[in-house]
Order: sequence, then structure tokens, then C-alpha cells
Amino acid sequence: MKRNKPLGVLFDYGDTILQINTPDWIPASGKLLEYAVNPTNLSAEALQAMADHINHEFEPRRNESMIEQDVMTFYRLLFDTAGISLSIGFDEAARIG
Repeated sequence: MKRNKPLGVLFDYGDTILQINTPDWIPASGKLLEYAVNPTNLSAEALQAMADHINHEFEPRRNESMIEQDVMTFYRLLFDTAGISLSIGFDEAARIG
């Protein structure tokens, strides 16, 4: 059986080509805060508001450059900005949140 050569390969299918249901990020942030050293006692809602602000600020740059920021890099930026450190790695945080 002869197979046709593919015309292309799709990468990053989810939320790029196909809309996937977006999780409720506040409970996810709350779960991550269970692993946090949180000196300012930031709430899940406040952490999510900070994440929304960062996303809003970077959205034009992401769209212009066509470079997508991965979750672990975003978490590094978010938690560093919030003054929070995690007792788990960012790879594990990405699986939790």
C-alpha cells in the first residue's frame, strides 16, 4: 500500500488549532500555593490576578514574535514576581497547575 507524503505536521494542537476548555486557574493556583513559601501570604485570587496581568502585558509581544512561552518559564516569572518560592520543581508545578 502506497502512502502519500504528508503536506505538513501540526505541532501544539491544543488551544492553537483546537479550542480546549480552559481550566479554572484559581483552584490550580491554590493547589500550587500549598507548595509555596509565601512570605506575603498571597491568596490564590491575588496570584491569579498577577498571572492575568503578566499575560496581558506579554500578549502583544507573543503575538508579534510568534514565540510561545512554556508553562514552566511562565511559573518561574510569576512566582519570582510574586516573591514566592516553591518546595517542588517547576516541572512538577506544571503538572499540578
